[in-house]
Amino acid sequence: MPLPGEAGVVMRGGTRRDASALLTYLRSEQDRGRPMRLSVFAADPVPNHGEQEDLIGLCRSAQAPWTKVQVTTVQTLADAGYVLVDERDESEADCHFHVYFPRNVSESDAQRFIDCFSQPIANPVPKLERSTW
Repeated sequence: MPLPGEAGVVMRGGTRRDASALLTYLRSEQDRGRPMRLSVFAADPVPNHGEQEDLIGLCRSAQAPWTKVQVTTVQTLADAGYVLVDERDESEADCHFHVYFPRNVSESDAQRFIDCFSQPIANPVPKLERSTW
């Protein structure tokens, strides 16, 4: 799947919105010699679909198990200085991407990323369907 365009829907799983905790995680990854990056899922909107339908499709494509998700757009992330990077391997969903953070990441960088996303909302895919993934 090519990178989604500016209007692409981007989703991250869960409810975490604590910049300090995110910064701690990113720095621990760096200390382990791993890249400072987070996984997100993204796809272009489908013509004649509404936002909810696009989110349902993205959650299904990602097989998103989370009870809650946070949503933004590719453009909102880009405006904040973040870009999607396609580094999927064969075990990852076609809609899986990474967002990298700068080497000298700060708490304000983490907060800026968090602020791109909506408050957590219910995963629109029914729990019963999610339990089959």
